[in-house]
Amino acid sequence: HHVGHMAYSYYLSGFDDADIIAVDAYGNFTATAIGVGEGRRVAAVRDLSPSNLGSLWCMVSRRLFGNMLDAGKTMGLAPYGEPRYLASLKARYLEWDGDFPIINEPWRDNARVPVLHELVDPIDPLRPEARDMAASVQELTNETMLAYATGAKRSSGKPNLCLSGGVALNGIANDLIVRAGLYEDVFIGPAPNDGGLSIGLALYALHHVRGEPLLRHPDHVFLSRQYGAEDLAGTLSRYSDKVEARRVDAARLVQEVAADLAAGRIVAWFSGRAESGPRALGHRSILCTPAVAEMKGVLNHRVKHREGFRPFAPSILDVARRDYFDLEEASPYMLRVMSVHGAHRSAIPAVVHVDGSSRPQTVGGDPSLTTYQSLIEEFRSQTGI
Repeated sequence: HHVGHMAYSYYLSGFDDADIIAVDAYGNFTATAIGVGEGRRVAAVRDLSPSNLGSLWCMVSRRLFGNMLDAGKTMGLAPYGEPRYLASLKARYLEWDGDFPIINEPWRDNARVPVLHELVDPIDPLRPEARDMAASVQELTNETMLAYATGAKRSSGKPNLCLSGGVALNGIANDLIVRAGLYEDVFIGPAPNDGGLSIGLALYALHHVRGEPLLRHPDHVFLSRQYGAEDLAGTLSRYSDKVEARRVDAARLVQEVAADLAAGRIVAWFSGRAESGPRALGHRSILCTPAVAEMKGVLNHRVKHREGFRPFAPSILDVARRDYFDLEEASPYMLRVMSVHGAHRSAIPAVVHVDGSSRPQTVGGDPSLTTYQSLIEEFRSQTGI
């Protein structure tokens, strides 16, 4: 399981020498492992069981939202709170194995855990105690993941790092690791969770087992089936009583959609093959203007039917990323959370979270996103954003 996670991130990274950290909730009796990628080979070098940071997220998310798979909600709630339960979590779960922290067997605990059972009401995640619990788990994750990276670097001295496993979807911790400057480069693929396992294991068979040369820049983002003209015509026909359709060329399309967005309309954008991984990356995306703060509430309540505190992420032209963010590297998969420059927060309020942060997708140079990039460029032409 974890070799699959490692292979997914390493073989897609373009590196030929890297440390690999795989952290999730469990798989084949392991939840956390440190590995290396060297040339065509990937190997786990340290199993940190019973460390299970992913299960701690599952357990807390179940208490807060009734579903252990709602870690994304817990991460979105964290900036509303203060990490005042951090010491309690460390006292109960945290041990050390040399340079590496061990989050010790949280899956054996449940509602009877005092720090969760007495302080968090699963019916109301907006209570201060719930917010503070989410903030505490996030802070523990920041410290733990940074310690994993520091320990791996100290052990190997390798120049690059690959992150994988479901915890690698935690953009706050990811950004912290990148900014720590431990490694020359850090890579996280768009599906570091179990959704990328089949890809990782296929690449492992190709390169590690069979010894085939490393693929360079394989297509690993937009992987679903291609929908052709017949598919679209058939669907439009089935919904002809609800949908009015007309055909336009690409130039007219981006002009009209950009104008719709600028006017405050919501656009469903369907283009090419769908994304792998859980992020909407410009092939299956719900779009609106970031300039109107109320759009966040409209999308959460009318379209997504989800909690009002949940943030939305922007797509930004790669050439403009430094204008809005302290972001030296491209971030094409929405896997880093960072502060928006203060001067721009009032210009894009719909994608600025309560703590002034955002989780951008940088767009530029990917041939699969040519039309989407043109749309953002046209939106900039019409609005200045």
